[in-house]
Amino acid sequence: MNIIEQIENTRKEYESDAVEAFVGRTITGVRYQTDEELEKSGWKCRALLFTLDDGAEILLISDPEGNGPGAIFYSKDTK
Repeated sequence: MNIIEQIENTRKEYESDAVEAFVGRTITGVRYQTDEELEKSGWKCRALLFTLDDGAEILLISDPEGNGPGAIFYSKDTK
């Protein structure tokens, strides 16, 4: 089962599970959706996926229902 199918199956339990998934984890990979994943999602642009050290994948989506890919804001203090 790919990550898009997992989202469809677990939409109602998104908040606490998603937060807990980050605690103590290390990001081991970052990528955009493949062509196949993009087609299955039905979205018009690719989402960003993070792979964690335990093999879990985190997909940035626009809302809990998975209506589209989400955005990430990055900021670094350069002082």
